[in-house]
Order: sequence, then structure tokens, then C-alpha cells
Amino acid sequence: MVRPRKNVVKDQNALLTPDNVVEIPVEEQPYLLPEGWKWVRLGDISEVVMGQSPSGGDTTDDSSYTPLIGGASDMGQLYPEVTKYTRHPTKLSNKNDIIVCIRATLGRPIFSDGEYCLGRGVAAIRSRKMSSQFIRFLFINFEQYLYDNATGTTFSQVNSDTLKKMPVPFPPIDEQQRIVDRVESLFAKLDEAREKAEAVLDGFESRKAAILHKAFTGELTAKWRNEKGIDKRTWKERDFSYVIKKIEAGKNIRCEERPPQKNEIGIVKVSAVTWGFFNENESKTCNDISLYNKSIQIKTGDFLFSRANTIQLVGNCVIVRDVNKRLMLSDKILRLTINDNIYNKYILYFSMSTMYRNQIVNLASGNQDGMRNISQKNLLKIRIMLPMKEEQQEIVRILDTLLEKERQVKEAAEEVLERIDLMKKSILAKAFRGELTR
Repeated sequence: MVRPRKNVVKDQNALLTPDNVVEIPVEEQPYLLPEGWKWVRLGDISEVVMGQSPSGGDTTDDSSYTPLIGGASDMGQLYPEVTKYTRHPTKLSNKNDIIVCIRATLGRPIFSDGEYCLGRGVAAIRSRKMSSQFIRFLFINFEQYLYDNATGTTFSQVNSDTLKKMPVPFPPIDEQQRIVDRVESLFAKLDEAREKAEAVLDGFESRKAAILHKAFTGELTAKWRNEKGIDKRTWKERDFSYVIKKIEAGKNIRCEERPPQKNEIGIVKVSAVTWGFFNENESKTCNDISLYNKSIQIKTGDFLFSRANTIQLVGNCVIVRDVNKRLMLSDKILRLTINDNIYNKYILYFSMSTMYRNQIVNLASGNQDGMRNISQKNLLKIRIMLPMKEEQQEIVRILDTLLEKERQVKEAAEEVLERIDLMKKSILAKAFRGELTR
């Protein structure tokens, strides 16, 4: 059940003035603050309410009871997003408290828009000396303090004493509100940019799939065929028994779980052939030199096929661009020799298409949730539309250009997201040094 949101009070007239709050010793102050600000302990300006898990037998799905916040999984972007409730709440948050994760995941401050039962993984910060919006931004900015002062070996956790001793910059109340308004304004603009960048990333796979679909249905080269006077009927449907001239496989050899060094030999792992790239470091070392077989050593230009992997990765193909280690094929990585009248990169791009992936899913055997396999017999059953080699090369040329542009757009969007995160950190760092309102 989604709880209705109540507006967090923005103008907190009931806030007390900071004049009577004790300042922490100068030697413990992280940096200099503007005149009129103070470094204080969080516990001197706030009540820290540590969570306490209710009895497991009291937990229920019945939303008529008190909503329960156990940890990070129950916290949304700004407000709680709970799925469990308790009949007998222990510690409770109040409206306008800030709820903070204090176990495993640290920080992630959100507003309490009502009364919630606080489990062991969270604490509520309640203050009449600082606005709740200001405290939330404060915890985002000083999140590293929590990790630096956490305890625990299995997972990090922060105790009450650590929270209460946390040094916080304390500006006058009116200054707090100016800072909050300024940060919210700047963050809103950055969030707009984030949405646009995320939309670009979300659409990357669908745009790529659409381009590949056009390539292997002949749409991408329709204009080219018209100019060349080539009939679409030159396209023929074939299976991979026509495409593949030779299949080679290695053996399952017991190896040391590390990549081979310069003078050692190795076997490739299935993780070496993923997402169109060959990673020679995903390999194991064979300590028995007598097992070396030059005929199955991987070379530049080899077309490799992963016959075993998860359902998302089984059937992946790569063309080896460069290899510096002496690596042999394994029983799970096959080398395919493509027929001379077929352009191997055309097959590589086909292996990235939904047409290919759908066939792989249907032909793969094995545990649905574990490792899946493609037998050599089923590999040869894969169907593909083949134009003449000249048109294959034209398709590859166009795909090289279009997919490179898409890759650049994707990288630019990823860079924007990284910069947004850095800019938000910079804004908060300036905010708590008093540099945003000058």
C-alpha cells in the first residue's frame, strides 16, 4: 500500500535559535566556517532515536498496523516505501524527522512523513534547531563520516554515540533556509538533466536492436541495392551448417585459477567471450606444459563461440582482435571457421541481433537458472538471411558507423550522469562551507 505524502513543513517557525548551543573545540573542527556559524555535535542540536526491531511474530502485511522501516530496502528517494507492518511498534519516528540508515548501508537520509516503527537498521534524527531539509542535505554531504566511524566486520554499523558526536556546521536558521532553497533549485536542474541522460541510456538497447533488425532484413541496404541494381531476391535463408566450414574445441583441463604469465600456457574461461569482446585475462593457467597443443592455440582473427554460459551469455561470439598470452581453446569455447563466401563480421553482428538471440534461447539446453549449453548439432541449426558477400560488407560498413555513433552517445550520457553526481557533491560541499549564499 502506498501511503499518501504529507508536505514536509518548510517554514519551521518553531525552530530554536542556535545561540545557546555549545561549539566543539577548535582542534576538532573539520574546516573554518563563515562568521555566525558554529561547529556543533549532532546530539547537542537533535534527539537521536535509535531503531529497535519489533518481534518477528508481530510483523504483518496488514497495512492497518504501524508501517515498519527495517533498513535501506524500505527507503525510497525522499520518503519511506514500506511493505511490512507491525502490531506492536518499538521505537517510532515523528512527522518531519529525518530517517537514516545505520546498518550495512549507511546514510541515505529520507523524510518521515508520518509515524513509522524504526527497525534496527535505521535511526531518526529529530531537531528543533535545524530544519529537516537542512539535516537531510547535511547527511548526504557527510555520509563518509558514518563509514569512517562505523564498526563491524560482517557489515558496517553506526551506534548512537557516533551519531551524537558527529560534528555538523550550524548556521543561523534563516541561513539554513536560504541554503536549502538554493540547493533544491540547483538539484532540480541537475535532476532534469539526469532524466534526459537516463532516457538516452534506457533507449540504447532498443535503438541497437532496431538497427540490427533493419540490417538483417535488408532494409538498411535497400537504397544501396537500388543504386547497384541488385535484387532483394539474391538474399537466401541458410542455416549455420552452410555458414560454418569447421568447428574446433579444446579440452577440459584442470588448471590454476589465475591468468598465465609470459612464459606459461593457459585455457580460456567462458567469461573471456562476452558482449562482443575477447578478454584474454579471463583465463586459467595450465601447469603441465606437455598438455600444450599449438593447433588449438587462440590467434588474432579467430572467431570464437561460447557454447556454455548463462542464458544471457551463451552463444556469444567474438572476433579476437589481439592476444598476447599463449591460450588454448577450452571445451566450452569453440573456434568457428566461416565459409569463404561469408564475411565473418557479418556473422558477428548477426550474433548481437534479437533474431539470433531468440534462436539461441530455443536451442539451448540445461538448467533454466544455471549454466546453459548449445551443442554443435544445435549450433548448426541456427538460421540466417544471407545476401551476397559484397552486400554483407556494405551492411557491416553501415553498422560500424551507426553502432559507433550509438556507443558514443551512450558514453556521453554515462559521462553526464557521472558529472551530475560530482556536481551535486560539489554543491553540497560549498553549501556547508557557506559558499552558496554569498
